[in-house]
Amino acid sequence: MKINTLIQSQVKKDYFFLEGFCNIDAEYFIDKIKEGIHKEGNWSFRTNVHGGMTDWTYFLKDQKFWEVMWPIMNELEKIMKLRNFKINEVWGLEEAYSGRTKEHDHIPSVCSGVIYLNDVNQTLYFPEIKKEVVPARGKFVLFDGILRHYANRNLTQTPKYALSFNGDPIKDF
Repeated sequence: MKINTLIQSQVKKDYFFLEGFCNIDAEYFIDKIKEGIHKEGNWSFRTNVHGGMTDWTYFLKDQKFWEVMWPIMNELEKIMKLRNFKINEVWGLEEAYSGRTKEHDHIPSVCSGVIYLNDVNQTLYFPEIKKEVVPARGKFVLFDGILRHYANRNLTQTPKYALSFNGDPIKDF
């Protein structure tokens, strides 16, 4: 065997990252997550989320989710001019003591995000862009699906509750 060339490097990528706060009925969503992580079809401890997780589309038809999400999407569309995607997955998660999220991305999604439902000291890291997000009730983060991210183990007795979602491309016809 002969290797002629080996290149290991990084390629500059365009991306977006949006962080803000919204009004949210956190108690409603936390109660629904607690219910959903025990229902048949849940994804608890079977994904990059090492904790409780509802099924992927658990909140997709939830009117209260869309009441929160529509204003966020309106701003994202203005800022990023992203009109060729739709939110098609919305799940809830609970990371109790020792729960964590392994490093991953959301490719091929063009937009991913999280809305936090409570204050907890379990930072979300985006190593490629050197960004850290500390969860707080009503804080949201929307980001390009190519961005890798993770959260170390929750070392507090306070579980982290959040809604996460993916927006995928819509084909142009």
